[in-house]
Amino acid sequence: MSQFPREQFNNLSIQVKKSQLNDIVQEVNERSYGVFWGFDRGKMILTIHNTDLKNKLTFVRHKRYMELISVDILSVEVLDILDRVIDYTKQVKVLKEREVRTKKVVQYHEIDYYLSELHEYLVQGDKSKVNETKAILKNLLINGVQLN
Repeated sequence: MSQFPREQFNNLSIQVKKSQLNDIVQEVNERSYGVFWGFDRGKMILTIHNTDLKNKLTFVRHKRYMELISVDILSVEVLDILDRVIDYTKQVKVLKEREVRTKKVVQYHEIDYYLSELHEYLVQGDKSKVNETKAILKNLLINGVQLN
């Protein structure tokens, strides 16, 4: 039984067919993991555990599928099963890349907004607002978007 650094992701949206969910449960049972599921505020929480490790998958139920919305995985075996059944690692990679692109777009819009504000304050001659806006822009560039 292998342990690896914890895999946590709380901003997922992976469609899982009910047959895939059944495959996951069957495969973890074959590997001597216990399975417990419960419901909390419209979410199904699937706990996959053995004597040492407790993995948690949280789903939202839809008409034709379950939506995996968060994971807390401590076992490489469970991760391997998720990769085989729902291509978990690949889907998470795509979601993370999309999240990074979205964050950059939002940050660019913020920079555009503050550049527009800076222009207005320059036209008005409001030195304190110019300095304040420059500081905001500097912070966005240092801590936010790295312009390439």
